[in-house]
Amino acid sequence: MGLKLSLLMLSIFLFNNLFASGFAGKVTKVRGSVYKLYPDTGEQEFLKQDSLVKSGDLIITAQKSFLKMQMSDQTSISLGANTTFKIKEFINDANKRRTIFNLVHGKIRAKINQKVKEGQEVSFGSRSVAVGVRGTEFLSNAYKIKSGPVSDVALLEGKLEADVIGVKKVSLAPQSALNSNAIKQSKGVISLTKKSSEALLAQSEAMLPQMQSFDGEFIDLNKTIENELLRPSQDQVNTDKNKGMSSSSGPSVGIGAPSLVPAVLPVPIPVGVGVAAAKKKSEKEAPVSSVKIVETEDKLKNLPWDIKDALTRRDELRKENKCFYWIYKSLPGRSHLERFRRERDCDEFRNEL
Repeated sequence: MGLKLSLLMLSIFLFNNLFASGFAGKVTKVRGSVYKLYPDTGEQEFLKQDSLVKSGDLIITAQKSFLKMQMSDQTSISLGANTTFKIKEFINDANKRRTIFNLVHGKIRAKINQKVKEGQEVSFGSRSVAVGVRGTEFLSNAYKIKSGPVSDVALLEGKLEADVIGVKKVSLAPQSALNSNAIKQSKGVISLTKKSSEALLAQSEAMLPQMQSFDGEFIDLNKTIENELLRPSQDQVNTDKNKGMSSSSGPSVGIGAPSLVPAVLPVPIPVGVGVAAAKKKSEKEAPVSSVKIVETEDKLKNLPWDIKDALTRRDELRKENKCFYWIYKSLPGRSHLERFRRERDCDEFRNEL
C-alpha cells in the first residue's frame, strides 16, 4: 500500500513538474495519425501517448484518428478525425488563468473540470462562434458548407455562452444545441432529447454530428445521434443477418437496385452508386457491383440527406479516401427498415465501373 501511494505521488509530482516547465498539457490517448504542424517550416511532429503540448501548438488529426489531452488546469480536450486545432494561448499559474483555443476545422469535445472563477478566462473559438465556459462539458464542430463556414455547439452539462459572430450572444442551457446559421436565421436553439443526451454522456469519445449538410439543409440532430450512437454494432448486424433477420421489401437506392437488406452504398465514386447484392445464409458476401444513376437535380432531391451530401461532395471526399456505406435493417419491435451509416476507406471498395 505504501509503495503504491509513493508511486502515485511521484507520478503527480512529475506531471505537475512538466506543466511548471511551460507545457500546457499532455496527450493521454491517441489513435491513428496525429501531429503538430510547424507552419513556418512545414515540419510535422507526430504525437503519441505522454507527448507534451504547449501554447502556440497547431494540432492536426488525420482520417479515422483521435486525440485526448489533459491540460494543466484539469481541462480535458478530445479531437475527432480530420480536425485542426490550435492552442492559441495558455496561461495557468497562481496569478492568472487565461486559456484560449481555436477550432480551425473539425470536431472537439471538452470538459472543464476546474470551475472558471471571476477574472479568469477559458474560451474556444471558431470562425463562426466564440464559446466562453465555466464548469462545462460541451461539443463543437467547425466546417464549411456551400454558403461558407458554420459551427455547431452542444452543451451537456454546466454553463456556456456562445457568441455567434456578427449576430448575438446565446446562453445555452444544459442538453441544448445551436447551429450558427440557424441563429442567424432566427431559428433558435434545439433541445437534446433525454435519449440523445444520455448517449453522448455515456460515450465519452463520441463527437457531435454536423447539424447542416453541405447544401445547407438542416439535419435532425436527435435522430442522427440516436442512429449513430444507439444503433446496433456491426457484430450485432452480422449476427442478425446470420439468423435470417431481413425484410422481403425495403427502400431501394438508384435505378434497378436489388434488395437492400443489408445494402452497401460506397460514395464518392465518379459515376453511379455501388450496391451489394443481398446474400443468402449459405453464400459468401457478394462483390460490390455498380448501378448507374442519371444524376439530375430531381434524383438527388429524393435521396436521403446523408446520401445526397456524400454524392454531392464525392470528389472532395475521395481525395481524403473517405467513403461510406449504408445498412438497412429492421430493429426489434419495429416494422419498418432503418438506415445506418458506416465509414470505410475508398480503397476497400471494389467498383465495377
